[in-house]
Amino acid sequence: MVDPIEVFARADKVELEEFGRHFGSFQSSACRLECLSSYDVDEERPLFRSFLAGEKCDGLLINAEWREIISSATNRSAVIERVRILPTVLTEYIKFEYNLGYKLNNNLGEKIRFLEIAEFRAECVELGALDFWIFDESVCFLMIYDIFGKFLFVVQAAPVDAERYLRLYRKIRDLSKPFSYFEQMYR
Repeated sequence: MVDPIEVFARADKVELEEFGRHFGSFQSSACRLECLSSYDVDEERPLFRSFLAGEKCDGLLINAEWREIISSATNRSAVIERVRILPTVLTEYIKFEYNLGYKLNNNLGEKIRFLEIAEFRAECVELGALDFWIFDESVCFLMIYDIFGKFLFVVQAAPVDAERYLRLYRKIRDLSKPFSYFEQMYR
């Protein structure tokens, strides 16, 4: 078993700009594990409030830069994929993500998969439930959030830990269900 404190002791804190450069420079894959039941994203806040109020919302109003990254990756035959951990009861935020982000992103080529929390917990004991990105199956960034889902900072995992997170991601991806599964469940 890996001690999460040791993982952080070996990790290097990086500036957001350095982390962001990887989205434009990865060659073959960018893989994301999303664990939190909700995220507090400044850019999304007004639209999320509208969504909660039952108002018609346009997902094109947010995340335009992310959709450009997906399109660029797809055009060069690179893969962007994520596994979204689903809580026992779907949160309004996950419904919001689905309606205003995931459907658009999936249509652009992002491979979005889902895994229910019970299955995830059985697999994540060794490394803890942390959000992360892995680029080109070698560079791993751990995303650190507060208890409300507000992003705090990012650290780059040491190579030995990056390998562990890659193994974990592959295992979780293999257990996860495709986008169509969530569409059928959510309807």
